[in-house]
Amino acid sequence: MDYLTPGDKLQTIWKSYEIPQKFLEARLNNYYPRNNDQQAAADKCQSYSQQQLNEILKGKGLFIHCPITGTGKTHLAVATLYTVISSNVQEFGYKSRQSEYITFEESKIGDLYSGRYMAGFINITDLLTTLQDSFSGDDKARRRAVNMMHRAKIDDILILDDIGAMKPSEWVETQLYNLVDIRYRMERPMIFTSNCAIDDLEKQIGKRAASRIFEVTDGVWVPGPDYRKRKLA
Repeated sequence: MDYLTPGDKLQTIWKSYEIPQKFLEARLNNYYPRNNDQQAAADKCQSYSQQQLNEILKGKGLFIHCPITGTGKTHLAVATLYTVISSNVQEFGYKSRQSEYITFEESKIGDLYSGRYMAGFINITDLLTTLQDSFSGDDKARRRAVNMMHRAKIDDILILDDIGAMKPSEWVETQLYNLVDIRYRMERPMIFTSNCAIDDLEKQIGKRAASRIFEVTDGVWVPGPDYRKRKLA
């Protein structure tokens, strides 16, 4: 029977993890450091991604941060996840949505689903906005919020992008604590990006969630000029 090659499977499952289009091709070898600190950040991400998968799945993640925007934090997060998956492609499976119809032969569908682990990408602002929208009473909005939070809790490896970006409030603090805490307790690794310095994260998301993040991540400092501004110079 005709099964998918590892390369075909990798590309198919990678797209199913809802990585933003802009970052689908983000790789560690196409991240170009602008200073020694960025090189050290890339090296740290490379070292993390080259661990044995069973070590990563013990719950340790990364906190990729710098108050300056446009230094490549999301690129590094996505590239790190890609390296983990590409090195262990047979361990990961396709994440389908109820509305999708997959046009593969049955044997190939089985191969896509053969992996036992899933990964994902969620922007924190999108997540919290989706949860707020679900309060409108609209069934479609409610289902989207339930599905998004479910994935955020159960994906085996998850990028949580731009944590600390939302205006602080008791509600924001509670939602983020609930998400971080369940992943913390289940030892599901998280790769965070943030424009918050470590000292400021507590103010933005609360001490309880921040404390758990500090425990289960290694810091990756990515300072430098905003590349978006450089393009206009």
